[in-house]
Amino acid sequence: MITDAEISRRLQGLASKVSKLVENHLGESHLMILVVQPWGDPAKPDEKREFQYVSNAPREFVHGAFKTIAEKWDNDGAVGWTPPHERS
Repeated sequence: MITDAEISRRLQGLASKVSKLVENHLGESHLMILVVQPWGDPAKPDEKREFQYVSNAPREFVHGAFKTIAEKWDNDGAVGWTPPHERS
């Protein structure tokens, strides 16, 4: 099994590539955050499964982005939220 430290190292290279792809597709730089967590085994709910993230932004920006997303989901309801590309 891959270690948390190895996941962190590999995510650094992936983040650079994803950030460049986003900029190329959108024509300008955007804040990019990638969050990963092993799926784990549903039969082992106590199994440790760490979230890891990588970003092209400082930790303070990432923290603020996560708080904003969580507040939106809490206030507007994550289930009822429609992505902009699906709105009419």
